[in-house]
Amino acid sequence: MPEIVVVEHETEEKAKTCVFCRRQVSRYLCPTCNAPYCSLTCFRHQSHSQCSEAFYKREIETDIQSGTSASKSAQERTQMLGILKRFEEESAEEEWDENSLAMRLGDLDLDSLSAEALWEKLNEEEKARFLRTVNDPDGEAARQILNSEVLLSENVLPWWEGQSGIAEGEQPPSSRPQRYGSMPTLIEVPGELSNRAAAGPSLIFNIATLCLAYAYVTRTMARSPLSSLEIQDAEYEIASELMQRSVPFVFDMTSKERFSSFGEGMTYLWSRIGSACHTFF
Repeated sequence: MPEIVVVEHETEEKAKTCVFCRRQVSRYLCPTCNAPYCSLTCFRHQSHSQCSEAFYKREIETDIQSGTSASKSAQERTQMLGILKRFEEESAEEEWDENSLAMRLGDLDLDSLSAEALWEKLNEEEKARFLRTVNDPDGEAARQILNSEVLLSENVLPWWEGQSGIAEGEQPPSSRPQRYGSMPTLIEVPGELSNRAAAGPSLIFNIATLCLAYAYVTRTMARSPLSSLEIQDAEYEIASELMQRSVPFVFDMTSKERFSSFGEGMTYLWSRIGSACHTFF
């Protein structure tokens, strides 16, 4: 029977982050899927239930069938069998729900289907579950979606967090996961502009606020660099709207907005974005 493997990391570089909490260094490997995790809590994570429940089921079955279970009372064995039955019933119910939704959506082209048409395909329970997830972005269901392998494989992390800058248009080494964006091409500033004497008040804190907005939109869109978005893409319009809402003074040529401190610029941005920037900052 597979056993949980305890991982000893020789160096920090070789240490892998727990795939469930994505914060702690993993200490164990799942005996079924080899997923690295850090604690029993993460092993029991809902997204890992297919492995964890099967593991406990095997353990209980082995305990019941082994000679050591002979010393257990009939009540204890009955409780174990009840747990097994509950595992099987919950697994069957979840499988039926997934298959039911899959059958209803199986013949549809989800890429061309409108949001309204897709909404009508959901039953009342699915609609209620969706709304609960949307209204609770810090909840377990939302975290599972955001940490799903499918979504993470499509997300592109900010280019400035990469180990080394790769110019836009260049191909990253095949040995490095393509999760970081490429460094955007720098814009050359004409000499006559860069050498001009200061003609007005300093805009250094406006520039800092713009950088914060750029980082916020990059993380929100999970695309990097933003210049990689094509104008015909739906994401291009969303990113543009987010930038205009965050720092409208950049787009308004008549704006006289000027910040005198970094904190003033951040407070301004906070008021424009709202609660969405609470976790960002």
